[in-house]
Amino acid sequence: MIPSAPGIQVPWLDATVLERLLTPPLARSAVERALMAERAGAAVAPLRQLVDMPAGTLFVMPAALDGSLAVKLLNDRPEAAPGHTLPGVVVLFDDRTGQPCALMDGPVLTAIRTGAIAGWATAHLARARRRVALVGAGFQAWYQAVALLDLGGVEALTIWNRHRAAAEQLAERLRVGYPALRLAVADSVAEAVDGADVVTVATRSREALLDRWMLAPHAHVNAMGAYRAADRECASDLMGAAVVYADTRAGVLHESGDVAIPIAEGRLAAGAVHALADAPRVPPAGLTVMKSVGAAVFDAAAARMAWASWLETASAAPNA
Repeated sequence: MIPSAPGIQVPWLDATVLERLLTPPLARSAVERALMAERAGAAVAPLRQLVDMPAGTLFVMPAALDGSLAVKLLNDRPEAAPGHTLPGVVVLFDDRTGQPCALMDGPVLTAIRTGAIAGWATAHLARARRRVALVGAGFQAWYQAVALLDLGGVEALTIWNRHRAAAEQLAERLRVGYPALRLAVADSVAEAVDGADVVTVATRSREALLDRWMLAPHAHVNAMGAYRAADRECASDLMGAAVVYADTRAGVLHESGDVAIPIAEGRLAAGAVHALADAPRVPPAGLTVMKSVGAAVFDAAAARMAWASWLETASAAPNA
């Protein structure tokens, strides 16, 4: 417990606790709750504020929806925090009293809900998911893989990373938890995504990694990295050929180079970018791309879900 003020004890939900409480199905439920609240106009989530400093960037992300009130504070200081690219916290508040309810590990909550966004999008937009590719093997990659594998039906997974050793390490970790899964490490992005039904790319790339020619005609892409307007993971020819969805339209149109660059080039119309909440019951034909820049509304929903699960666990404890 972390004291927040005299007489108030605020629990700290660390990485281990969050991974135990916020299972993939619960995380997808939190994502769906956030998406539906956004569509209904029942969420308040200002665009994230970026405070640039010599040592890095501070992200300030508040949100409120359906009784959930939270703010996430993350620091983009990769050199100062190896292994945790964006250190920080999520603070969940009681929406009635304004008192803090819990502090949560920011990177892990972010990774779990980001994986859940890709999982939800895949469940609704992918026409198949027997063969999956992961482009990027950083901190997010494990959570992305778990979220996709939890959907079922995945038979083979191929990983590419700029540094092959990281891809090999991720593959070894996945072999332990998923012994029946066919795992491979590719030497190039094109090799990794060749014939894949679903491609999740989660990197810090400044330049496009995926081109249209690399992908199967029916492929679904989850573009989860490259959060700045000048950065992208998907080339303009891919974005122009695909049916494009955004986890939040306002955020993606404002922040994402994957979308902003092809729009500026005349390869993609802003009106052709659909809200993920409006995903059809039957996946559209051809290529689909879901671009995610994240939003605090997802953090607030996931934090509330984790908090409810923690309370349930605590009340069931023998000494509760």
